[in-house]
Amino acid sequence: MDQEAWQKAKDLIDEIEVSVDELLDSPELEGLRSKLAELGKRIGKKYSIDLNCTLEVGEWENDRFLKLIDTGHSVGQNGELYRTWNVASFQRYIVNGEILIVPHDHCPSCWGEWAFEFENQIKQQTFCKFPGPSVSVISIKLSGISCRFPSRR
Repeated sequence: MDQEAWQKAKDLIDEIEVSVDELLDSPELEGLRSKLAELGKRIGKKYSIDLNCTLEVGEWENDRFLKLIDTGHSVGQNGELYRTWNVASFQRYIVNGEILIVPHDHCPSCWGEWAFEFENQIKQQTFCKFPGPSVSVISIKLSGISCRFPSRR
């Protein structure tokens, strides 16, 4: 997401996240939480149960989506119900001179999942599925660390 869109959306995204958290923990959803726990007991320890609320932003032109909020309830192997949060901090990357803001576990260019981006540099160089810019190198800078990746044209 470009910096202008991020600035327009950040406060509202935070408010939505608080509202979803309050709803998931509310007394009104106690019946739903009980049913999730019962479902976990019925199907047994072999399976997990997850009920998630997600907020995604989509970019129509490139047919890609970026998860902004991912939270919910899960049932563990022993039938206990617990809250889940898939929290990734948002980072600013510089890609071809443009500031882009994405969760740290997503490629700033194609928005694909990008776990452990600085620990596995070989995988990085071949990961990005985005057609790439007109130049041959994508430069990404995060917290003073610079990396260079060949573009995939």
